[in-house]
Amino acid sequence: MELDLARAVKSEAELESVRDSVRINTDGFSAFLGAYEPGKTEAEIGDVPGMLDAYQEYFESAKSALRPGAAAHDVHRAVARGFRDRGYALGHVTGHSIGMTMIEHPKIGEGIQTELQENMVFSIHPHAIGQNGRDCLYMQDTWLVTAGGGEPLAGLPMRIFAGTDS
Repeated sequence: MELDLARAVKSEAELESVRDSVRINTDGFSAFLGAYEPGKTEAEIGDVPGMLDAYQEYFESAKSALRPGAAAHDVHRAVARGFRDRGYALGHVTGHSIGMTMIEHPKIGEGIQTELQENMVFSIHPHAIGQNGRDCLYMQDTWLVTAGGGEPLAGLPMRIFAGTDS
């Protein structure tokens, strides 16, 4: 576990590699959005508008929760609050460290007391599940833990895009 925690704090070279990966993903998203053709409206896809509200709340909560000294459990609780308050269940974990070996220790989830450190990088991906067990929404962001709080690395807005949105 000590080795896992040591790997969770990224060097400048590793941070540059993570940023490059996020850039590739962001470019891929932009290419997808440019090729997207209008389909269903939010009203046609179940409970997604309410779930999106919870995602927007998570995104703002993560900015203050992902800070050095915070316990992974407390980050999970802060991020999950908006979903749980709206009656949504969440999937297996809220997130996990991410880096050179992809999924790394520690996880962000219930009961995990690992203390976050500056320059840790996390994939945060609350999996919101509606009360009917069918409606769900799963979006992911890559976050850097900084002295000032969580920094979303992709720079994409937390919203659902449709048609020719930019």
